[in-house]
Amino acid sequence: TITPSPPPLFHTMSQSPPPQPLPPPPPPHPPKTIIILGSGIIGLTTAITLASHIKKSHESIGSQQRVAPPRVQIWSKEHSPNITSDRAGAIWEPFLALSPIVDSLAHQTWHHFQREVELYNRGAENAAVSAAGIQLLNGYMYNQVEKPHWVRDEQKWERMDESTWRSRSFLIDMSKYMPELDRRARELGVQIRTVTDLHHHSDIQRRVAEYERESASKVPFIINATGLGAMELFGDEEMAPVLGYTLLMKTHTGQELMNKHFYIRDEEGDGMMYVLPRTDGIVVCGGTAYFNKWDANESEEEAETILKRIETFAPQLRIREVAKIHKHSIGLRPYRKSGIRIETDTQTIPNLPVIHCYGMGGSGVTLCWGAANLVCQLAEVQLANQEEMTERGDFRQEKATRENSRKKQHFVKSKL
Repeated sequence: TITPSPPPLFHTMSQSPPPQPLPPPPPPHPPKTIIILGSGIIGLTTAITLASHIKKSHESIGSQQRVAPPRVQIWSKEHSPNITSDRAGAIWEPFLALSPIVDSLAHQTWHHFQREVELYNRGAENAAVSAAGIQLLNGYMYNQVEKPHWVRDEQKWERMDESTWRSRSFLIDMSKYMPELDRRARELGVQIRTVTDLHHHSDIQRRVAEYERESASKVPFIINATGLGAMELFGDEEMAPVLGYTLLMKTHTGQELMNKHFYIRDEEGDGMMYVLPRTDGIVVCGGTAYFNKWDANESEEEAETILKRIETFAPQLRIREVAKIHKHSIGLRPYRKSGIRIETDTQTIPNLPVIHCYGMGGSGVTLCWGAANLVCQLAEVQLANQEEMTERGDFRQEKATRENSRKKQHFVKSKL
């Protein structure tokens, strides 16, 4: 018989070692949460625009999406109806907003309002809700010798005399529009939270770090839409309040002059006046523009001054005969001396970019949707940059893991 030879104690060099397992895949990335500071009209329209864009992008990619889409949250000390945006008149007209991009942002917002009203007029599904509080009305602009630089054909300015123009513009009833924006944001999955302990950008850094630990989420950047809050949070000394005082007047039925047209006289000092009808029979009468004034107390003297101005510059309205004071309303416009700020800041908070969007003065409603579009573009850049850095990190990690595995295999072979 032939005795079989024993198996070799070692593999020869011609023999391959057992196959090594593939390196583990890189750990899954934590979900991203984009935090917007401020729940005024700038914060809400930004949240809606950003969340809509994220949703559409995710739906277009579908199953190819590697990670969950970013979530959007709003953090704010106060919410509607207790913030400045609720006290806006409000009419589409650039006012106290300085920047070369104001015209572009304003007209983007104009066309957004126009689309909403067109949907309402066509009776599209949910359009009556979408157009809540928006109306396109004719009116009169006093004390305007020449057309302002922001006027376009769609505003239809027609000269009445040497300083009076007939025009048209969008008026927004903020008592309806702010709740509508809140509803839209929540419908898109935006979480709206009350956060009251932010007094400095170091507090933001601390709270974001706490949130990331508690939620196992990553905050790639934040958006600052705090208006006057930027003075405290980011030390912006360019910011200043401009106090606006208005009267909400309840009109009697059938007052076509008061309820179907607006009347505006722009002039610094004692000549400012506006009469802005809402959709609920209330007419907003103003106004004032007191720089660096924080005192927001009701004043019968101020109310009387406003009524006298309307009697002087628009006597045909017979304001005291056809309407009575329903409520006093006072708000602080977030004016920025060097102009509105929409930019990415990578210096203030370490490892946490801030996209600033504030300083709209009396033009928050006029600029909101255009500003939201620009912020969305800046957010896309941040997300793309960070995604590229993450992918590079994954590639380097995978490459290093494979290289280590190759070295281990080579080491095993060399010992055989």
